[in-house]
Amino acid sequence: MKLNKMIAIGLGVVLTSSTVLSQVGVADAASKLIGSTKAKEIMLKKVPGAKIVKFRLDNDKTPEYEGELKKGSYKYEIDVNAKTGKITDYEKEKIKTSSSKYIGEAKAKEIMLKKVPGAKIVKFKLDKDDTPEYEGELTKGSYKYEISVNAKTGKITEYEKEKVKTSSSKYIGETKAKEIMLKKVPGAKIVKFKLDKDDTPEYEGELTKGNYKYEISVNAKTGKITDYERERVKTSSKKLIGEAKAKEIMLKKVPGAKILKFELDNDDRTPEYEGELRKGNYEYEIIINAITGKITEYEVDRD
Repeated sequence: MKLNKMIAIGLGVVLTSSTVLSQVGVADAASKLIGSTKAKEIMLKKVPGAKIVKFRLDNDKTPEYEGELKKGSYKYEIDVNAKTGKITDYEKEKIKTSSSKYIGEAKAKEIMLKKVPGAKIVKFKLDKDDTPEYEGELTKGSYKYEISVNAKTGKITEYEKEKVKTSSSKYIGETKAKEIMLKKVPGAKIVKFKLDKDDTPEYEGELTKGNYKYEISVNAKTGKITDYERERVKTSSKKLIGEAKAKEIMLKKVPGAKILKFELDNDDRTPEYEGELRKGNYEYEIIINAITGKITEYEVDRD
């Protein structure tokens, strides 16, 4: 009887010990998870520089740490096995940005004007198609510019420059044309003037100076003289001042000069003495009214 009691006690000790060991094993298994700190470390190693915005332990059949991370314009979802530390799921997704992320109208215009300093923006709009862009049309001088700017990055995606065709309103004008004619024949008088709008628009003028008549055509857009004619006006014959007097007048005009050529032009109504003189590096052409002795034309050229 005493022996049976001892056996019973011995069996009880064995059973109790087995139960305790079993409970410790379960606790040890639960404590084998890698832990939150390690799981986060694994996630951040996968996406360096990211920020963890959501994190939890899913303790279903296979316990996993689930995390949501953000970096730049991307969102990441990562699952890590809670026991082994192995990444079981990884997803990367671009975050759609709203219109509030655009650089803005003011910044876009600033970028355009920096590209073409001094220009004027005449058209401007935001195109929200596939890639949102600010589109602008600018003018500066005789050029037109078209510029497209990425609405999010501020990068210029398109740039075009085009010369604007000038209309009739771009003519130099009557005043400027007359100024050009009178610069060609100083002291002359404009007696006729008109704008000829044929194939190439031109200002046409008739001028008189002394015994000469001049016809001058000026390109209405460029201001370039396209035609120049000089014609002596015929005058009646009167007493001439003479060759000696004419030469004296010329040399008085250019002291120290040498007369290279000299002649009397008596073809038209007003006879003239024409002389070509030289002094140093300069050449002079002088025309003198053969009746009055007045200098009617004087020109200087440098070699």
